[in-house]
Amino acid sequence: MIVIDGMNVALANVPRTCSSPEERRARAVQGLWLAVEYFSVRDVGGFKVFLPRGFFEDHAQDLEDLERAGVLFVTPGGLDDNFMISHADQHGAFIVSNDRFVDHSRDRGYDQAWLDYHRIPFMFDPTFAPDPDALLRIDEVARGKAPDAVAPRRARIRNDLPPPSARVNVTRVPLDAVGRVIGKAGATVRALEEDLNVKIDVDKKPATPDDSTVEVRVRSANADDRAAAIACIHQIVATKHLKAAQTTTTTSTATLNRSGHDRRGDFSVAMDLSEDA
Repeated sequence: MIVIDGMNVALANVPRTCSSPEERRARAVQGLWLAVEYFSVRDVGGFKVFLPRGFFEDHAQDLEDLERAGVLFVTPGGLDDNFMISHADQHGAFIVSNDRFVDHSRDRGYDQAWLDYHRIPFMFDPTFAPDPDALLRIDEVARGKAPDAVAPRRARIRNDLPPPSARVNVTRVPLDAVGRVIGKAGATVRALEEDLNVKIDVDKKPATPDDSTVEVRVRSANADDRAAAIACIHQIVATKHLKAAQTTTTTSTATLNRSGHDRRGDFSVAMDLSEDA
């Protein structure tokens, strides 16, 4: 069984040099379809595509055939990774994604070795091209030859972690600042995640029609890392006069108190300021 990280696959086919919203949309949909076509003609025990609701709604017309075929599954916004990994855990499936899901190992107790074994990295050349070593691992599992340490459906969740609700900070940002917070093709969010060891989910649409803000969720087992990420997001939102092209800005994080010591760090990130991110 294959689980396709739909948004990760789709966006991987969008070149960084692509600035036209129409072209970005077309390339994203094309990337997803290339992956679907690849696995639809191979004996992998079937496949499913998981997409967050916001992405699906933005591309619904182009994905109707997948939905009708019963292979597309829409998840609540920002939770597609959770559902994909849980499904792979329950069914011994492989996940097609270039995301290593390190935050799920760190914050949710998954075994990183299992995640790495059951992940299929890929590229576009320009067709969909999965990692050949990952395809060999699929064959290992099919023949019952997988190492015991990464056997399918092995229990992986630790019980020594706090509940998920205790590891999430939530803030809201104005709609006109969402593009700056996300960055071109998610570049700003990814930089924050890598620099501060957090996972950031940004809703693309308000919860209600009359709301002018969207919710941003920052996940990490470390409260100081979450607070630092929230502070950086607020600094980005507060930045008013930005150039229309890519620029570099330095945002100072909040002063943190860890073990009785103050720490001040600088976060540098190349931000794309176009609002179609």
